[in-house]
Amino acid sequence: MGLWSIIPMVILFPFAVVPLGMLALMRCDDLLRLNFRGQLVTTSGGIAICASFALQLAVACPFFVNLTSVCSLMVLVGTWFLSIGLVDDFYGDGLWRGLVGHIRALLYHRRVTTGLIKAIGGVIGATAIILWQAKGDAKLLPNWLLGVMLICLSANGINLLDKRPSRALKVFWALCACSIVVAHGNERFTIAMLMVSTLPYAPYDFSCRAMLGDAGANFLGATLGSFIWMATPFGFQLSVLVLWIGLHAYAERRSLTEAIAKSKVLSWLDEVGVKRASASN
Repeated sequence: MGLWSIIPMVILFPFAVVPLGMLALMRCDDLLRLNFRGQLVTTSGGIAICASFALQLAVACPFFVNLTSVCSLMVLVGTWFLSIGLVDDFYGDGLWRGLVGHIRALLYHRRVTTGLIKAIGGVIGATAIILWQAKGDAKLLPNWLLGVMLICLSANGINLLDKRPSRALKVFWALCACSIVVAHGNERFTIAMLMVSTLPYAPYDFSCRAMLGDAGANFLGATLGSFIWMATPFGFQLSVLVLWIGLHAYAERRSLTEAIAKSKVLSWLDEVGVKRASASN
């Protein structure tokens, strides 16, 4: 099988795998949650994207030996953040918001929230995986720290945006597109595959039938963050990191949805392609 013969396969796989995955997820009552409209929707839709992406990598990576390190990092990071996100999807109560909120729950109410577990678990997991990837070379400590911050803030950043239909996907696509433009050689092929895997999921999200959930948002954000760290120039990495820090700082104090609503351009972008609720809703 030649290199060019696998390209149609990795493009078509998601359009079979993702709908099948979503069909299974939508039959799971434990994954139903109320969205901002008060409608019951399926959360953790990103699981179907993850399954599709894993299949794509299994088919494509043997043809790109030089992508082994990128693929392994993306798989390990993505799987870990998907797993800890599932804990929040199943057991989180949504009472505490933001990192400060989870810390207050611990300090003032002696309550360990799933959000705090996810935050600590994300940092520990990202650090362990990066240390393994770098083979423990102490000289790379600043680079390790950059990688951990990119992965963790990207994961939580996409999660912060998964509050309205399409919002998280649109920002994810924009960052992926920019990453592809600046990435090194064939490495951009990996993130392009992940973008393709999100396309058949998009109609579920845009029509308010599903959400990425903590599992899906964490998976997409962490995988994107790991790719940016491994495959893009330092200047781009730093720019994305500053973007995420700014978003998190703002979200701790104010509502992103209210800020978007006040901007005609952002509000328009937020609504593009989204299926509006019917009068009966």
